[in-house]
Amino acid sequence: MESTQTKSSHAILGAFLGIALLFGLVEAGQVYVGTGLRGNQFSLGVSLLHTVPGWLLLGMLAIAVYSAAGRFPLSRGKLHKHLPLHIAGATVFAVLHLAGTAAFSAVRAGDWGVLGAEFSRLFSFYFALDILLYFAVIGTHHAIGYYQEARSRERAALTLELDLREARLQALQSRLNPHFLFNTLNTASSLALEGEREAVTEVLGRLSEVLRYYLDHSTEHEVELSRELRITEDYLAIQRIRFGERLSVEWDIDGAMQQALVPTMLLQPLVENAISHGIAAQRGSGTVRITARPDKNRLRIAVEDSGPGFSPNTGDGIGLATTRERLENLYGSECELICGNGGNGGGSVTVSLPFRLAASANVR
Repeated sequence: MESTQTKSSHAILGAFLGIALLFGLVEAGQVYVGTGLRGNQFSLGVSLLHTVPGWLLLGMLAIAVYSAAGRFPLSRGKLHKHLPLHIAGATVFAVLHLAGTAAFSAVRAGDWGVLGAEFSRLFSFYFALDILLYFAVIGTHHAIGYYQEARSRERAALTLELDLREARLQALQSRLNPHFLFNTLNTASSLALEGEREAVTEVLGRLSEVLRYYLDHSTEHEVELSRELRITEDYLAIQRIRFGERLSVEWDIDGAMQQALVPTMLLQPLVENAISHGIAAQRGSGTVRITARPDKNRLRIAVEDSGPGFSPNTGDGIGLATTRERLENLYGSECELICGNGGNGGGSVTVSLPFRLAASANVR
């Protein structure tokens, strides 16, 4: 940061000399053309000697003023202390500039006797203007300083916002994982009480695959849809052990969507909600249907069940509420999660996301 500020200061100081030189060249051109129109044209070299030295002196004095503005700022709390210094500095600045310009005139004329008269002439015309120029340089320094400070605060605020967002997403994900783990272990416990040893072994084996997946991707907020589908199959295998023939699953996945990016652990809570409030809430068999289709420049994922559907008093529950919050933190207004009832009367949860391919897919 310090190196960047140093480079910025050097650039600003160089700009003062560059601007002074530019004005000197412009005025030299005016002298060259003006003397030609009057019939006593100066050469280009003489025109430059008449103007450039005075402007370069002004540029160097402005650099000194700019540096002084940093050491003696006119900020709140220091104004009463530094303002008298700057008033004195403005006077010295004007005198040095006008005296230097008068000296250049005397050198060009080859007569130091004209120095006093030239200084008096310049003083009467330009002293007030030099005072204003001094404080314009001071104002420039403060304006640039305020701008840089504002940018620095903006960058710090953005960094803090990103850090808080990251921490919030991690907290939401860590809240969801224990919820899933508790429900699955509860299934294994129920099977164990029923003496279903092979089923318990299958549940724990599938659970280990699911946990390995979440541990491997615990720091990732997005993964390819294909990975989410594979781990959802492991979760559904656990549920099939629990429900047996009561649970059937239908898949309708567009192949082009396999490498689309979706939030990690998106599907599992949606499927869990469909099973808990759809299949488990009714007698007999039921179906869970998982769909992933393109919708213009978006990816639309739906999980539907053939259960009783959402009632007016049905809340989101832990899984859906956490998923909704994670989506809002990841995508803001660019995503939506809609809960309702499907055409067959069962519950339906639809997630609409911006369609983006994983980096590996873009490389191909």
